[in-house]
Amino acid sequence: MITTVTLNPAIDATWFLDSFDEEEINRLKGKKIDAGGKGINISRFLTVMDYPTLAMGFCGGPNGSLLLSLLEEANVDAQLTPVAGETRQNVTVFVEQGSKTIKINEAGPQISAEECKAFENMLLKQAQKGGFVVLAGKNPPGIDGKMTIDLLLKAKQAGAKIVVDSESLTLEEVVALGPTLIKPNELEFSKMLGRPLDTHEALIEAAREVVAKGVEYVVISMGGDGLLGISAEEAYKVDVPKIQVRSTVGAGDSVVAGTLMALSQGKSFQESICTGAAFGSAMASTDGTEIPPRALVEEILSKVTCRSV
Repeated sequence: MITTVTLNPAIDATWFLDSFDEEEINRLKGKKIDAGGKGINISRFLTVMDYPTLAMGFCGGPNGSLLLSLLEEANVDAQLTPVAGETRQNVTVFVEQGSKTIKINEAGPQISAEECKAFENMLLKQAQKGGFVVLAGKNPPGIDGKMTIDLLLKAKQAGAKIVVDSESLTLEEVVALGPTLIKPNELEFSKMLGRPLDTHEALIEAAREVVAKGVEYVVISMGGDGLLGISAEEAYKVDVPKIQVRSTVGAGDSVVAGTLMALSQGKSFQESICTGAAFGSAMASTDGTEIPPRALVEEILSKVTCRSV
């Protein structure tokens, strides 16, 4: 079981334009909505792949009701704690001409101490069942890094393995968790380390520093350049086939989904990050946060290559 924690989920609205002119009225070519948030994206992908997952987080207001409906339509098992505030909406504008993507995100609702405690109780019951607990995405207003760390440490003590893909935590906070895996992209990892990491060598060296502090696996996603996977004994560069990128929203989340699914199935770290890379590329080839079909994932996976570095 892979339990995802999305503290600030969203309704993801995607608008499609042929072109964009700042001085003219721009007409929509099409639009779509999906249940969104990094952890929810992971659970949606795992559901398509028939792997057991539970999406947890907060929801409130009309957008919260819509979020629950969208998850139900997608057959995603979810336990969302109700809150007084309104679940946010994020808008992604995809401009066909020039393949330009514009992202606009709301802040999200203020979470009260009582609402946070109710969520904690639900999460710890789930954590006692073991498996992975994945914190993905930014914190909403009302929940700071210390509260998140306390929550995840309790989940770990209850029996779960912790995975982190969040910009809301510092390196020190992440290391304190002793997580099984972290999955920043290259820019997030540079920010986390507090220094430029402009080459593969620099990224690998920094990842080894983090592993030495107690993180089991570091996976760094790099978009079309594939990804890097580093553990205490291994370091790999994974290359992906060229694809027509439709939207990068959710691609990094899909890397987490694929990697964890493979690890949970007992596959090696090398095999797992190759699966993660295939998931990410397949996701980038779809519109908005539409989950790609299994056949496309398998086709891309057959073309993924990996080498030791």
